[in-house]
Amino acid sequence: MSFKEIFEAWERGKHSKNTDDSTRKMQETWLESHAIIDKDSEVNDKVQHQKGMSRKELERIPIDESLDLHGCTIHEAELLLDQFFAKAVSRNWCKVCIIHGKGNHSKTGAVLAKFVKNWLESCPQAGRTMQAPQHLGGSGAVIVFIKQ
Repeated sequence: MSFKEIFEAWERGKHSKNTDDSTRKMQETWLESHAIIDKDSEVNDKVQHQKGMSRKELERIPIDESLDLHGCTIHEAELLLDQFFAKAVSRNWCKVCIIHGKGNHSKTGAVLAKFVKNWLESCPQAGRTMQAPQHLGGSGAVIVFIKQ
């Protein structure tokens, strides 16, 4: 059944008090096979319940490894991030720290921080992120939960 047919059935059912069970089942079946996957809802088994966890509970999960990008160009940072996340998945890491720096020595500000943020948003293995605690770099670093 096409999306158009399901949509038309839904529109017809929307105007009646009772939506036909078969129409609802068709809609659910279509959505299961065609819907967009919510990247942020897929989480590593180790932290599957992280959405319900407080920040303090998330902070208590140990960091498996860190990557320091200080002094890297954007091209170098991209290569290192690709390699680092491939290793993270292959080794079943749960939580990593990416140190990008604060941009204090850059005339244009925190170039790597912006790049890392954008890179993580497009990375399928990157799950929930949060600013690192002060002792790990504060605003110059980001904590990332790895999706498996």
